[in-house]
Amino acid sequence: MDKKIIIALSLLLMVFTYGCTGGTSHSQGIQGQVVAGNTGKVGITLGNLAPDFTVNTIDGKTVSLSRLTSEKPTVLYFFATWCPNCAKDFATLKKVYPQYADKVNFLAVDMDLKESEYQIAGYKQKLSIPGIEFAAGKKDILADYNVIYTTTKYFVGKDGTILNKGVGGIDENTWHKVFQSMAQ
Repeated sequence: MDKKIIIALSLLLMVFTYGCTGGTSHSQGIQGQVVAGNTGKVGITLGNLAPDFTVNTIDGKTVSLSRLTSEKPTVLYFFATWCPNCAKDFATLKKVYPQYADKVNFLAVDMDLKESEYQIAGYKQKLSIPGIEFAAGKKDILADYNVIYTTTKYFVGKDGTILNKGVGGIDENTWHKVFQSMAQ
């Protein structure tokens, strides 16, 4: 094989890997404790009110972030069905989330706008995690939340305030801490 092709393929693989993981397989900035205080300002900084949006889930429900957060604190998780680190996160969530499903909402929004609802539905069925809502992404939501990488997460309190956020995989212990903090 030509050296230029090998180099190009290697670079493409590195870009794909970086894009899928956000450059790391560990959580960035997620500590298990939440930030207190609502600034009253809409934005994606800790303490800001999370930008509201409405999506249709793959199960045919219309949900808005403001409605979800008025019921319970909510995890907003941006994924893609092809992302290996998302699959690892969801495998961990399968063990952890059912314990907190009655206390914390979980909305998974596909950041790959080319993926169909059929693909997302198949992914949801394969994961088999009760209580997690899945929805196709929208360009304006991805822009409002500055989503560049898969495994981007926002943790939003009942008052709509961004409590924490991060990119990268989360281990089982950290998920427990985050859910416990959100559920208080």
